[in-house]
Amino acid sequence: LKRAEEALRLQAETDSLTGLLNRDGFMSLIEQSIAQAKEEDGSVALAFLDLDRFKWVNDNLGHVAGDELLKEVAGRLFSLTREGEYVGRFGGDEYAIIVGGQDTADRVAELSDDIMEAFKRPVEVQGREFAVTVSIGISSYPHNAGTPEELIRAADVAMYHRKKSGRNGYTMFSSQLGRDAGQFLETEQLISQALANDWFELHLQPIMDLKVNQVAGFEALLRLNHPEKGLLAPGPIIETAEQSARILDIGDRVIDLAMQHMQAFKQSPLLKDCYLTVNFSAAQFLPSLPAKLAAKLMKFDLRPEKLILEITETVLMQESEGLGDIFDAIQTLGCRFALDDFGTGYSSLSYMSSFPVSIIKIDRSFVAMMAKEEDDAFEAKTETLVAGIIAMSHQLGLTVVAEGIETQRDANRITALGVDFGQGYHFSRPLPLECFNSQEENRQLLVAAD
Repeated sequence: LKRAEEALRLQAETDSLTGLLNRDGFMSLIEQSIAQAKEEDGSVALAFLDLDRFKWVNDNLGHVAGDELLKEVAGRLFSLTREGEYVGRFGGDEYAIIVGGQDTADRVAELSDDIMEAFKRPVEVQGREFAVTVSIGISSYPHNAGTPEELIRAADVAMYHRKKSGRNGYTMFSSQLGRDAGQFLETEQLISQALANDWFELHLQPIMDLKVNQVAGFEALLRLNHPEKGLLAPGPIIETAEQSARILDIGDRVIDLAMQHMQAFKQSPLLKDCYLTVNFSAAQFLPSLPAKLAAKLMKFDLRPEKLILEITETVLMQESEGLGDIFDAIQTLGCRFALDDFGTGYSSLSYMSSFPVSIIKIDRSFVAMMAKEEDDAFEAKTETLVAGIIAMSHQLGLTVVAEGIETQRDANRITALGVDFGQGYHFSRPLPLECFNSQEENRQLLVAAD
């Protein structure tokens, strides 16, 4: 009976695919290790591992190939451990290794280096070789955590930071990472509250036709207007949303707000001919996006050519099957695309011919570099580069917008180079729609170009 009970316990705590400890078994082991460390005044180190791009193997070669890879990884990790060190599989492509004793910090760093070295050798799956890399987060008791749950959470935070920092390496947990993780959770909760209570709104920045000094359109910029804290900086909110997958919920809200603003344009003598550019993240380019935009445009009775999807290289660099079809469907619908931050990426030129982009937005850094009066040679080089971008874009039939125009001097220089449109604080800060529709001092600007 005892042997049968032990067999059942082992079965319940063992991962059936790899033979390693499963999550439950590993958590039990962490509890024992911490209890022993308390008695012996020792320490416990935990290395939490995640395979980089494992999803690609599953999606492209199937789950059988994925299982082969997981077993090979388990074998390599197990072969690197010493007596008293244990490997577990937490599920999916996540593994953990526990190290106990007196010098655990040095040992877990050494072990992580060994893991990096071991995975320099390709892994063979179904007769094909694959380069596999891992991201590792490391935490320790009692320095970073006092309980098994805290130890796992700290290692997970460190591992996630490693992934954000370029993958294929390891990161030790620190108090700063803990504060960052706390800020992330706080911002994530704020996003949920904002979505539930309609705190998100759009502020508009005019895009000026430089030839006639008139507003041709607006860029819609997301703002979170907290009832107590007021307007919050959008950067951390967007970054957190993209990391937590709430970007799709925010994206849907922005689309609805954009349609409402475009409908208001139609009813305003000042704005009726203006277009609206809306920033779209890479995550939003799903097969359902063209149909979603078509339904919204029809619901609000809007002209598709007045909606411009503003994207960055990140969108175009996706390894997403069918991305070109999504772009083609949106273009067929009548919407246009603007490539933002042009000139800062390494392969923007290829995108100008590969994707249906009709507007190029020169990054604000170029306008800023042209304004460095203390370095005439640097200004001249930058001006030559900008002139080349403009000429090339015009040869391809593309419209050029310059961002970051802060002064009249900026506006004069960029206009002299042949830029079609410009935006920046020189013309206006981003403001709510009602400011442009009612302020008398703005009326002379707000007559849209045909």
